[in-house]
Amino acid sequence: MFVRCVFVLGPGLESHYYAHLDGFAGIKPGDVVQLAMSWGTSAETGNARTTPFHVHDGIYRRGTPQNPCLRLI
Repeated sequence: MFVRCVFVLGPGLESHYYAHLDGFAGIKPGDVVQLAMSWGTSAETGNARTTPFHVHDGIYRRGTPQNPCLRLI
């Protein structure tokens, strides 16, 4: 099982995790990504082989998962 994923270091040193990617748009470790920049495409990699294309997104602060919905309040 192969999962293509990327971690992006965000504001406050939060790690933003994106999984089930098909590919990367020319980025490599250490590159700076900008808001609204397209750097990957969704797919069905890893354990998502039997599901529609999608991307998992996670936010972690010091290794602890954060609830992104709380940012909307």
